[in-house]
Amino acid sequence: MIQAAEPTSEELTTVKTGALFTIVIMFKVYFKLNNFRLCWTLIKSVDNKTFPPLEAFPQSEHTTYLYYPGRILLFDEKYKKAEQTLLIATRA
Repeated sequence: MIQAAEPTSEELTTVKTGALFTIVIMFKVYFKLNNFRLCWTLIKSVDNKTFPPLEAFPQSEHTTYLYYPGRILLFDEKYKKAEQTLLIATRA
């Protein structure tokens, strides 16, 4: 009987980095489809405690990720929160 080895911490880090990359691509697709409702599911998955902090990801993905929730907040007319999110994205 063959047993699968436990993934190493390096492999898990690679998988989670790939997850944020995929989430950013999904944001782009949802924006093209004008389906902002599905974007909240992505935001909730990143806000989950099991997801690594955004600072652990490459700067480009960190900034791109924060840009999309900021735009969604603008569409929801939550201007103050959108401004805060977009400012964080530009400073990230």
